[in-house]
Amino acid sequence: MAILLRTIVRGQTSEGYDQVSIFLHEAVRKSPGFILHCSYSSEEGWVVLEVWNTKAESDKFFSENVAPNLPKGIVPKRSYQELHSVVTPGLLIIWNVHLIFLSGTLVLRQLIKKPALQHGKQLSSFFRYCDVKYNKDIQLV
Repeated sequence: MAILLRTIVRGQTSEGYDQVSIFLHEAVRKSPGFILHCSYSSEEGWVVLEVWNTKAESDKFFSENVAPNLPKGIVPKRSYQELHSVVTPGLLIIWNVHLIFLSGTLVLRQLIKKPALQHGKQLSSFFRYCDVKYNKDIQLV
């Protein structure tokens, strides 16, 4: 089951993150199970959100690539959440909730499960409902 990893790094700065990420972005893109990475500054500290296929794949990448490159004294606080669904531009997985990027904004909508969505006509209607252009290359899994 896919997981959302939330990492909070107190004391981290954007400059410190950028130094570490120079080495890590290419490695994470090639890592088995990696889906998405984003980060931002908050009152809690530097926050990194990642989506992985499994917790084990995330932990392996962290221990082999991230931990050895962290600046001295930086200790990330990591937490995990199992995800009910994940939607990406090249792969569509629909359960009860879906995420869609529209004009740079993340939109979260509730969707009732419908097996009929696996058929092209209904899928096209679904995308019209979501204000997303239907793309025949999208795969339902």
